[in-house]
Amino acid sequence: MNDYSLNAINDHSFALTICLLAAFAATVSCLRTCTADEPWVVYDGNEGPGKGKHIVFITGDDEYRSEEGMPMLARILAVRHGFKCTILFAIDPRSGMIAPDYQNNIPGLELLREADMMVIFARFRELPDEQMKHIVDFLDTGKPILGLRPSTHAFNYAKHIDSAFAKYSWNSKNPPGGFGQLVLGDTWVNHHGRHRHESTRGVINEKHAGHPILRGVDDIWGPTDVYGIAHFPEDAQVLVRGQVLAGMKPSDVAVEGGKNDPMMPLVWFRNYTGGSGRTSRVICTTMGSSTDLESAGLRRLLVNACYWGLGLESKIPAASSVEYVGAYEPTNYGFGTYRHGMRPEDHKIAFNGRTLDGWHKVGGEATFTVENGQIIGRQGPGPNTFLRTKHTYGDFVLRLKLKLEISCNSGIQIRSQQRDGDGVVFGYQCEVDPSNRAWSGGIYDESRRGWLFPLDGMPDAQRAFKKDDWNEYTIRAVGPHIRSWVNGVPCADLIDPMDMEGFISLQVHAGQQGKVLWRDIDIYSLGRSEWKPLWNGKDLDGWERLGPGNWKIEDGQLHGTQVKEVTSHSVLLTANRFRDFAVRCQFKVNQGDSGFYFRAEKSYDALFVHGFQSEIENNLEEVSGLYETAGRGWVQSPDPEVVAKHFKNGDWNDLSIVANGRRVVVHLNGYKTVERMNDPGREEGHIGLQMHGGQDMDVLFREIEMIEL
Repeated sequence: MNDYSLNAINDHSFALTICLLAAFAATVSCLRTCTADEPWVVYDGNEGPGKGKHIVFITGDDEYRSEEGMPMLARILAVRHGFKCTILFAIDPRSGMIAPDYQNNIPGLELLREADMMVIFARFRELPDEQMKHIVDFLDTGKPILGLRPSTHAFNYAKHIDSAFAKYSWNSKNPPGGFGQLVLGDTWVNHHGRHRHESTRGVINEKHAGHPILRGVDDIWGPTDVYGIAHFPEDAQVLVRGQVLAGMKPSDVAVEGGKNDPMMPLVWFRNYTGGSGRTSRVICTTMGSSTDLESAGLRRLLVNACYWGLGLESKIPAASSVEYVGAYEPTNYGFGTYRHGMRPEDHKIAFNGRTLDGWHKVGGEATFTVENGQIIGRQGPGPNTFLRTKHTYGDFVLRLKLKLEISCNSGIQIRSQQRDGDGVVFGYQCEVDPSNRAWSGGIYDESRRGWLFPLDGMPDAQRAFKKDDWNEYTIRAVGPHIRSWVNGVPCADLIDPMDMEGFISLQVHAGQQGKVLWRDIDIYSLGRSEWKPLWNGKDLDGWERLGPGNWKIEDGQLHGTQVKEVTSHSVLLTANRFRDFAVRCQFKVNQGDSGFYFRAEKSYDALFVHGFQSEIENNLEEVSGLYETAGRGWVQSPDPEVVAKHFKNGDWNDLSIVANGRRVVVHLNGYKTVERMNDPGREEGHIGLQMHGGQDMDVLFREIEMIEL
C-alpha cells in the first residue's frame, strides 16, 4: 500500500475515450433542495461513505458553465456516496436568477462555516467584503479545498482595490498571484493549447498511478484546452499532465513540438497552511467545464478527490460510481452561452422517492400516496385530480415511468396553470390513453382548446404504449416547441407559443375506477424562454420608416394611417435581422389591408420590402394566411373554420408566428391557422409592419414581442 502524504512524481501516459453514462437512480430518497427563501441548493445525501460530511460548492464563472456542471457532480456525491452537498450560485439580486456574468454576488457563503470541504469553480469575481470574508476564513480552517479550471484566477479586484481582500486578486503582487498561486498553486498564465481548437487528453503520472485519487480512473478527455502553468510550487505533486491534441475530438492525435514537451500539469495536489497554522489538503485541476465533465474518468477523479481531501481515501471504491443522477445536457462553454432564466430551485430533485415534498393535490378527490418509491394515484369522487409541482418550469426535459395498474385515462400536465376563482387546472397535457383510439403521447390542451396534436395517422406512435406494463415518457419543451416520446417512439411534435412556463402535474382522470403508478420522475431544467419587446412602446428606436405612410405612437400603440391616393406601400422595418424566432403582437384593423412581414428584405421599389408576410385585414378568407411579396404570392391560405370561429372583426386580435428552420407556424387568437413543414422561402431577414398602397389604411399594433430560438 503506497503512502501518499505529498511525495514525488513521474509520468505515465494512457489511452483515453469519452464514457457517456446516463442512468437515473431511484435512490434519491433523502435529498432536499432549496426553499423559496434560499438562493442555493442543498442535497442532504443518501447513506454512504460520505454520510456526515458537508461539501459546499462555490460556482460563479462566466465561461465554463460551472452552474451546470457542479450541481450534476453534487448530485452524484450526494446520491451515490452520501455526502451532503450545497451549491452556491452567482445571483443577479434584481431578478433572483442565476447569472454567471454577475461578478459581485454569491449568496450563502456563510454556509462555509459548517462545511467540511470547499469546492470552488469561479472566475474573476469581485465579491463584497462581507461575502469574501467567509472564503478567507475557510482558508484558515485546515479543511480541504478542491479548485477547478478558472479558479486559479477566481478573483479580480479591479474596482475595490482598497478592499482588505484585494490581495487575493489573480494579479496581486503581494502575495504573488493572489488566491490562485497562494492556495491552489498558480494563477492565470495563458491558454497553452489553442483555445477552442486544441482539446485535452489527461496523461497519468506513472509514479502516482496508485494514488487514491486515481483509483479506477482510466480515460480523461475534455474539449477545453490545456492551461499554461508558470509558477508551480515545489511541494505540489502532479497526478495528471495535460496533453494538447490537434483537434476537438478524443481521437485526435497529440500536437507535435514544444506544446507537449514537457506537458503542463493538469491535476495536482499540495498542502496549504493558512494564517492559523492549520494545513489543508488542496487538489487542483485546470479541467472542469460542463462539457469536460461528460468524461466519466474526470468525474471519477473529482469524486475520489473529495474522498481523499476529507481523509476518506480508505473508503474510495475500486471504481467509484459516477453515473448521472437524472439527465445531464451541458451547454458548450463560452461567454454568454449560459441558460437564461435559471433559478436555483430549478436544480431541485423533482421526486425524492419517499414523500410528496414539493407537490400538492388540486382538483377532485383522487388520492396520491408514496409506496415503494412510487407515486400511486387512485381514482376518487369529483372532477379530474392533479398532483402538481409547487415549482414552475419553463424549458425542460421531463422523464418518468408510469403504469396503469387499473386501466383509466390519465395524463402529464406541463407548463400548466390554475384558473383564478375555481382553481381549474388548464394547459398542455401529454396524454395517457389506453383506449382503442391509442393517442398516448399526444398533446391535449386541458380545459381550454382541446386537442392540439392527436396521433391519428401515426401507427408507430399509437402502438408505443403498453397497457399492462411500465411505460417511459420523455417530454421536451423548449420555447414554443414541445415534443414527446413513449418508450422511445416519437409521438407529438408541436409548435405552440401560448404558454412558456407553468407547473407540471400528474393527472388521475375522473371516472369510476383507476390506479396509476409513477416512478423515476426527473425534470431537467433548460432555463426559460422569455418574451422580449421588439418594439419599446415609446418611440421607433430600432425601426426604420419606409414609404410615405403616417405612423403615430398613441398610448403604447403604433397607429398607422394612409390615404388611397398613395399608391406605394408603407413599412416599418426592424434594423436587426432575425433567423429563428417566435414573434407575437396584437393588431386591430379599422380599414384596409395590412401585413406582418418576417424574414423580409428591403427593396428599392414601391413595395419597399420583399418577403413573407402574414396577412392582416378583416377578410376572413385571408387574415393570418401566408403571402410572399415579390415571390410566390399566396403560399397558404388560413384554415377557414378556425378563422371564422376565432377572428374578432374590428377588435384586437392576437397573432403569433414561429419560424424555425423551414418550419413556419401561424396562430390567430391562440388557434393554429397555417403550418408549413418544409417551406423553401428565406430563412433570415427583417421584421416589418405594412400598410398597403392604394387603399385608405387605418391599422393599430401593440405588444410586439419576440423570443429568438
